[in-house]
Amino acid sequence: LFNPSITVTTTLAMDGYQYRLLVANDSNSLAVLNSYCFVFGNPVVVSVKPRPVADAGADRFICRGDTAIIGGSPTAVAGTTPYNYSWWPVNSLNSNIISNPAAYPSSLTSYILTVTDFLGCTDTDTISIDVNSQIIISGNIENATCFGYANGEINISVSGGTPPYNYFWSNGATTEDIAGITAGIYNVSVSDAT
Repeated sequence: LFNPSITVTTTLAMDGYQYRLLVANDSNSLAVLNSYCFVFGNPVVVSVKPRPVADAGADRFICRGDTAIIGGSPTAVAGTTPYNYSWWPVNSLNSNIISNPAAYPSSLTSYILTVTDFLGCTDTDTISIDVNSQIIISGNIENATCFGYANGEINISVSGGTPPYNYFWSNGATTEDIAGITAGIYNVSVSDAT
């Protein structure tokens, strides 16, 4: 049925006659989804409501230990409100019955959203959340040879996460390693591509 409403009318309508409306599936096969009988002669209007459309949101990456709010904006459209939401699997969600739960998976997880509207019509959608491994920084320090000399170096190696990496040193440098430095305390923050 492509029309949102159907009017069933007969020119030979007489009170007391039965009229049968058969509703088939979208492929027009002979399988009957519902059969309705009416015992009155006036025209009968059958409204066909659209099914709800579920939106679980776009697949994404998060860092280990982070939380992602899942579900679209909005999570459901069409159909007849109000909607009921059901997310699966329920582990690593703050709730499995709200439209936009917080997910905190520890590894790649696909969540299935089922939206059921007021009339009992349903739709499903899936979102995958991939969890990046933790960024690990190791390093080697070569101290300046004498106080005030600018010949010290810090060489670091980074693994985990998703390359390429961004480096932010406390002295303003943005390279992986720093050289030509005096004695002192140097901090580095590393972020990955996600």
